[in-house]
Amino acid sequence: MDNLKILHVLSYNGKGGAETLVENLIGLQLKSSYAEFVHVLTFSNVHEVIKFSQSTKKFRHHHLFVNSKSSLIQFFQISLFIFRVINKYSYNIINSHLLAPLYIFLFPLFFKSSQYVHTFHSQAEKELGSHKDSIHYYIRYFYYKRINLVAISESVKNSINLFYGFNSKLIFNGGLFQENSNKIPDTLLKKTSNKTILLAVGHTRIVKNYELLISSFKKINDNCLLIILGSLVDNFKDYNIMSERDNNIYFMGSVSNVQDYMKIADFLCMTSKHEGMPITLLEAKANGLIPIVTPVRGITDLVIHNYNGIIAEDLKVESFEFAIKEALNLSRVKKEYLKSNSKKEFQQTYSIESCSKNYLSFYKKIIINNS
Repeated sequence: MDNLKILHVLSYNGKGGAETLVENLIGLQLKSSYAEFVHVLTFSNVHEVIKFSQSTKKFRHHHLFVNSKSSLIQFFQISLFIFRVINKYSYNIINSHLLAPLYIFLFPLFFKSSQYVHTFHSQAEKELGSHKDSIHYYIRYFYYKRINLVAISESVKNSINLFYGFNSKLIFNGGLFQENSNKIPDTLLKKTSNKTILLAVGHTRIVKNYELLISSFKKINDNCLLIILGSLVDNFKDYNIMSERDNNIYFMGSVSNVQDYMKIADFLCMTSKHEGMPITLLEAKANGLIPIVTPVRGITDLVIHNYNGIIAEDLKVESFEFAIKEALNLSRVKKEYLKSNSKKEFQQTYSIESCSKNYLSFYKKIIINNS
């Protein structure tokens, strides 16, 4: 099977873990001799233009900006756009992500020569974004029942089975290690001198629980500095970020060189209320960052207390403050032990190369089994 014609379909309202994974995955799939071509279709009501870095004849990006405020009009615009693209190209693999199922749930009935895959990037009940009696649940159920499902972690796999009653293929997310581009502002680098650097990465969505991180950090009197990377959204839209610099907290906004910051940091802080399998955590492993995290599904798939990171007891301020202090008091030998374990795990299990290989093998198996 050396003629895979792949289409990734995803909603795109900001570059998070799922969007990063898809872009990195496409980059490697394009290099594979098994792929005849790889396309991506995005739709957004936020971004008129979305750029992908790939530049090869095997790649094509189809994008739709939807500016209607009517949900019904949006549904028909997006569904018709996807229909036209699929109808034009003879894809044999269509891999949906995020909100895509809500618009293509009927397509397996029409485009029967294509094989469909959906990747769950979060816990099944969280990805739904609604309750089990909603129309969204029944739409997704109808779609998932007819296609192949991929879970990005053990906890996500279990959630799919519990929530929908379906089995899924476990394919771990993969991270991409990037060399230092030396693009951190000099003004910030001067502030980091002789300080222990804590880093947090991700848009300030409610689920990321940055209030917990900030409150916990402010209780630490050690010589530390907290850098937060990501767009200001939800409760932080009008947040006075400059005033926090007096507390050694620096909001740097959304950046394209996250791993540069990882290379100057000592610890990665993750206070999420839930996750799927965070790409940021995989990148932290690659860069030898010690994670300080909350004890929630998706994160605890990747972090084992005192083996490759520090896990807080619960989601209370006192508990996360204690976890930070525990990390700060680690001996040099223990720090190297945790870093070494993380790097080894990344190289053996969580690289984007392993992830891409597993997806391609799964695609080929699906096509052969249905031929």
